[in-house]
Amino acid sequence: MKRKPWETSLYSTMPEISRIPSAGSLGAIADSCVPKNGFLGPKKIGESVWIVRKLFSLGADQHEGLAYKGLRSRLLGLLGDQPLNHPALDREKGESTPEQITEERRRVADLVSGEFNPFPLDSTMTIVRTEGRLVLHSVVPLDPELLSAVRSLGEVSLILVPNLQHWLFLEEWLAEFPNASVGVVPSACDEDLLEKMKFLQTHQGEVLDLDNGLEDALVDHGLVGHHLEGAPLSLNEYLFFHAASGTLLASDSFYGGYSDAETPTWFARLWFKLTKSGSFRAARLPIYRTSRVLSHGNQAELLKSAGKMVDSWDIEQITFAHGTSPFDQERMVELGLGGQRPGRVYLDCWRQGLAALIK
Repeated sequence: MKRKPWETSLYSTMPEISRIPSAGSLGAIADSCVPKNGFLGPKKIGESVWIVRKLFSLGADQHEGLAYKGLRSRLLGLLGDQPLNHPALDREKGESTPEQITEERRRVADLVSGEFNPFPLDSTMTIVRTEGRLVLHSVVPLDPELLSAVRSLGEVSLILVPNLQHWLFLEEWLAEFPNASVGVVPSACDEDLLEKMKFLQTHQGEVLDLDNGLEDALVDHGLVGHHLEGAPLSLNEYLFFHAASGTLLASDSFYGGYSDAETPTWFARLWFKLTKSGSFRAARLPIYRTSRVLSHGNQAELLKSAGKMVDSWDIEQITFAHGTSPFDQERMVELGLGGQRPGRVYLDCWRQGLAALIK
């Protein structure tokens, strides 16, 4: 079998572990709306709700699951046998500016030549405060300045791990808040968060799920939870609603895209162009989310579960992991979706994404 160019590089003789980026390494970034050093926020987006956005290195230090080596292979595989000729890197078309395309092409050329560049991606943490107690949803990497900013808002009481993939930075937060309760999603498709996070075995606080005390803890913090059924593989997401602000707290079950005013990192631009039908700005699910429902989930069950949630909650805005949060009326007007409700857009993303695969 003929090898791909990136499989026969000069780097092939280097020890594999030395080629995997470390968690703190973001690599070269020409421009990014979320700063390479530091973070954005906490930004207040509603009654007692804030968001923090920060970059992290996707797949770094990981050797199984969402690991760098597999992501690198997937990225190069999506680009095909002639990566630099892929339409996503066309200088005349698409959403990236000529300068951004130059950066994207440079990083792809590096990968093809054998370099193991980090994959910098933004992530959003949502903070909800009730009587001085904080809930942290989908925590981002911790640093002293961020810790100080969070402490200025209140005392962390509950940390929510919303799906099977957004758990990597939990341990460092628990080191600072050892008595905080932790809400986790159940195991699915041979992925178990309690197996991944051995440190929870000695955690001083409670470890809860929706069937074991989490629902009561959420009510105590002004939240309600919902298990998105039908999408177990690498997701199995819990969604949360803060009625006081009309905020839906999502993670990887919604991708609202990046606003026109924002420049995501080269990796975010390229990755979402390749997985979201050419657009990193559109409110659209990546194909790996919808295809996993068809292969390992249940389409009808998912749409029923999402529809029940949308009908039950008066959703005014959505926070989500990767993109411009919150997704609200202003953002929808920019996308030509004015007049719709954010919850309906959430449901439509799943309907349209699944329908596109079964045509």
